[in-house]
Amino acid sequence: MTENDKEIADTIRTIQADVKARLDDAFKNPLKKEWQGSDPTAGFNDKEVFSDDNWNDGRISLFRTFFASAWGGGGISNQLVFIGDLEIVHEWHEDQNYVFIHNCRTNDLYHMTWYKSRGRTELILCNGHKITLGEFKALLVEMLKPQRCFEE
Repeated sequence: MTENDKEIADTIRTIQADVKARLDDAFKNPLKKEWQGSDPTAGFNDKEVFSDDNWNDGRISLFRTFFASAWGGGGISNQLVFIGDLEIVHEWHEDQNYVFIHNCRTNDLYHMTWYKSRGRTELILCNGHKITLGEFKALLVEMLKPQRCFEE
């Protein structure tokens, strides 16, 4: 494992601890506002299906903390990492974030995208359909599992 790999692993463990500490509150109070500006809008509709008409939903924001912004900060950025049964790829192209996740145990595929570090998440899919709240929470919990490292 390289020094850079160790640094990334430490950063992910720190993010996991932060997400774990805030998980229950984010799901109990997803529209909690802690800033000045536009009010948050739910990321899931009344049928608990992802809504692209969202803004700073606490649950989705918690998920996005795993990924570094182009302006700095730690997290998964333009790389492949392995957490639990997940293979996670983050790509940044022309101010757009793209996350692709493959669950090796269930063979589920996830795709998310959002612009810069703005509050709106444009898309979250699970196996080609808009993700449900239950699927989303299960994915987030899976991301709290230990990382897997592969030595060359």
